[in-house]
Amino acid sequence: FGFHLISILGMQGFSPLEAAATFIPQTVGSLLLAVFVGGLTDKFHPKFGVIIAMSLMALSMLMLFIVQPGFFGLVFGFLVGSSQGAMKGVDTVALVQYFGRAHIGEIRGWAHSIGLVSTALGPILLSLGLDAFGNYYTPTVLLLLLPITAIVLAIIDQTPRDRYV
Repeated sequence: FGFHLISILGMQGFSPLEAAATFIPQTVGSLLLAVFVGGLTDKFHPKFGVIIAMSLMALSMLMLFIVQPGFFGLVFGFLVGSSQGAMKGVDTVALVQYFGRAHIGEIRGWAHSIGLVSTALGPILLSLGLDAFGNYYTPTVLLLLLPITAIVLAIIDQTPRDRYV
């Protein structure tokens, strides 16, 4: 939501300052969940970290429909940051779990590149959705399929915990 946060939250009644203020709880959530989920991945299969991260992302996306300035704006910011932090806490471990260590540099490079592309595509898709539907709700519902798919794939994953680690 980063590139469109002021606009998205503006449609929910936030002033630009109130919308920008949600970056503070985003930072706090990101820091806390990166450490928490990073610690979990030392003890449990990384799929649980993916499930946590994608569940928080889906929850924050759903919250766009009800978020209002004030307390819920802070909760929304915390959830957005928490999902990002949780993913950072698990990403390296998950990559090693699924692909091994032999080519981890190249794999992380590709993963980073895909992340950059998705960071660019997200705002484009939201902009196109806003132009086509006059709101962010419809494209958000469509994009909600991504974290839901990731959750389902992580739940059905049967890869042993110690496959490569």
